[in-house]
Amino acid sequence: MARIEYRTCEPFRAWNRLEQRPRRYDFDQTLKAEVHDPLWNLTRQWQFGEFKGEDTGSPVFARTLVETTRVIKYQPLAGPVKAYADEWPLEAKVEQQPRMPGYRDRVQAGAYWLKLLDHFGTAFNQTKQPAQPAYDKPAYKTRVLDLFPLETPELNESTPELHAQSARLMSNRRMMNFVRSFAGRVPDGWLLYGNLNAGMAAFVNAVRLNAAHSGFVRQAAEAFKAWIGSAFPDIPDEENAWNSSQLAYQVKCALPEKSGNNTVLAANEYTDGRLDWHSFDAETRSVPAGDLLTATANDRKQAIESKVVSFIPSPAGYGGMPVNRFWEFEDGKVDLGNITADTTDLSRIIVVEYAMIYGNNWFLIPYPLRTGSLAAVKGIVVTDTFGQKTFVEAAIQGESDDWSGWGMFNLTAWDAQKSGAVAADTRIFLPPAVPKIQESAPVEEVLFLRDETANMVWAVENKIDNLLSAGMDGHKAAAELAAWLETPDEADPGAVAEEAVLQYRLGNTVPENWIPFISIHLDGQNRAIQLQRASMPRMLDGARLPVRPRTRILREGFGYDPDAEVSPYVNPEADKQLAPYFVHEEEVPRAGARVTGSYQRTRWYNGEIIRWFGYKKTLGKGEGNSGLKFDQVEWIKRKK
Repeated sequence: MARIEYRTCEPFRAWNRLEQRPRRYDFDQTLKAEVHDPLWNLTRQWQFGEFKGEDTGSPVFARTLVETTRVIKYQPLAGPVKAYADEWPLEAKVEQQPRMPGYRDRVQAGAYWLKLLDHFGTAFNQTKQPAQPAYDKPAYKTRVLDLFPLETPELNESTPELHAQSARLMSNRRMMNFVRSFAGRVPDGWLLYGNLNAGMAAFVNAVRLNAAHSGFVRQAAEAFKAWIGSAFPDIPDEENAWNSSQLAYQVKCALPEKSGNNTVLAANEYTDGRLDWHSFDAETRSVPAGDLLTATANDRKQAIESKVVSFIPSPAGYGGMPVNRFWEFEDGKVDLGNITADTTDLSRIIVVEYAMIYGNNWFLIPYPLRTGSLAAVKGIVVTDTFGQKTFVEAAIQGESDDWSGWGMFNLTAWDAQKSGAVAADTRIFLPPAVPKIQESAPVEEVLFLRDETANMVWAVENKIDNLLSAGMDGHKAAAELAAWLETPDEADPGAVAEEAVLQYRLGNTVPENWIPFISIHLDGQNRAIQLQRASMPRMLDGARLPVRPRTRILREGFGYDPDAEVSPYVNPEADKQLAPYFVHEEEVPRAGARVTGSYQRTRWYNGEIIRWFGYKKTLGKGEGNSGLKFDQVEWIKRKK
């Protein structure tokens, strides 16, 4: 393609392009690419200067110096600094949320307790003395069912608050059928665990039917306690990395340096559920402070490693890569020529240009890297076929805002105490995360959307926990609860006159799974705002109650006192707001935001299966309309 520059009309430029046009529909002879005059090919090569000698040697040997360090500490959100041990992936430690056991978990735990008790009891029968009473499975099952029964939810109308909470359970038909089917057959495993956690000796004395059985009952109790600890890990609030105001996870990792301080990598906007190197930014601070930046001599000795490695470079290859020989066909599964890109699709243009033009200019130098390492390639010395040695450094040098440099795979470097550019960080971070995760269907789903008509933001609970370790439709659950609590309206003594055609309505309402967020000013500012969770009213038993959210995503600021629990999931303290809940206004764009909670499962490299419950945020589907209206004059609809 020839370019013509019109110097008198800068910056206008024009290009001329030659295009081939076929003269016939039959391409059989053309595709043969027959050579009738080899001398003509040679003259064309001479004409284009291809016979001129060039130093285009290929790399045959490479030596590289790599300095690595590993993650030794991490800090979830603003919690305490903790030492990192790689028995769990960092992803699970960051994402895990406190899990409230449901009825399915209670039944599963109760059935597992009976299994453990039968296992150790059977082993006792095989080794017991003749004078000792044998383990009796039916008797022990009856004993456990009497001590820790699985209670079927019942309507509690003692107070309006308890009435509303118990009605939530009663309106959940699937859960009610599940509990009724297992009541009297398995014990309440969570109630059993609560008594076990209160005191091992008292629990063993209560469960055993004979003093000689204390040994195997204690063995079963210890095994059951260990299983509960792994299935339902206790996560203190200070270790929770979820920032409910930003709807994102925040975590910092510390890696020791030779200078004595630590490199701090911060993931301040981790929302997509896949923890990778691009989730982190490199913090550079002029004044080290805090435990996160302190590294001992032992830390540096164990984590820092410098190594010189020699390799034979190998060409990089990929599907559909252009081949060197003219008569050789590329992989037909990948059609790079069919990629369409507009003038604004810069990333797509870069990929196509690399694949079609520069793909055969890249070589690989493999280097094994330990998980959780931060690697700095100090330099690579490449020896080509002519014996010449070339020292290769990172493509970008200097400041992090150098637009002319190549920095696609660099860590973003920033300094909270400095405005402007900082030194670029060309190191490679391999976080201690997993490449593949099994994820359940969303158990909870909240859609944050803007309602410009009502000038509000709504958090719509599309999915709520059905207490069976699965999600249920939030709209259907709200409708069933409203139908359960609905009471016939009393006859209006002041009936509307027959001749009236209009009526005044003070306001309407919205479904109970629509949680409002109102705009309030930030402290000390007149323009900046944030979103505060509010509540719609509910009239029940003559009392005005606020409608509370049912998802854990929106229940930030609510307390829970286990000692005040009247029955499972019925607690007068559960719906009392201890602190307001705020969301940053910029976190809910015009497209909205979708936050989901789901169970996740993976296998770590030590073979252990890791399970946790975590959140993920994605873009919403646009604006919404709640239909909330006030001060309306409506036409009266009469039956004909």
